[in-house]
Amino acid sequence: KPGTKLCTPCYNKNRLDVAAATGTTCVKCGTDTTFVQWYSCKDKPGTKMCKSCYNKNQLDVAAAAGTTCVKCGTDTTSRQWFNCKDKPGTKMCKSCYNKNQLDV
Repeated sequence: KPGTKLCTPCYNKNRLDVAAATGTTCVKCGTDTTFVQWYSCKDKPGTKMCKSCYNKNQLDVAAAAGTTCVKCGTDTTSRQWFNCKDKPGTKMCKSCYNKNQLDV
């Protein structure tokens, strides 16, 4: 309704419902469902990726760029890379990011 507000979970559900109604599917895996939101696929303009494929794609891009963790030196991470506030321009793996959060 015009002038009404939605909470974040309802807003996200509404976006996913609209995407489902328009027949949105993931260009990478073909699924028609995703968690929270759809992402634009830069490889194929005008197409969308589900959250799982988006996360995997981000990790693949980082690996291709030679990203390593400034704290432990690993070149792999379970979900995503995080910016290191101690050393601007560098990245941390999820494990070191979590440890860093506990140390603060």
